[in-house]
Amino acid sequence: MKPQFNKTWLVIALVIIGNITIFYFMSQSLESYVADNMIEHTQIPGISGI
Repeated sequence: MKPQFNKTWLVIALVIIGNITIFYFMSQSLESYVADNMIEHTQIPGISGI
């Protein structure tokens, strides 16, 4: 019973760590994607304004 309890908590900890890692990676890539789009949208009016 004790090893099963420890194994269950180990699996739960791994799942939580995996979710945090995936969420962090997705937020980082989404942030860079949004930043690239913002830069593109701000550069286009600047170039046409010149």
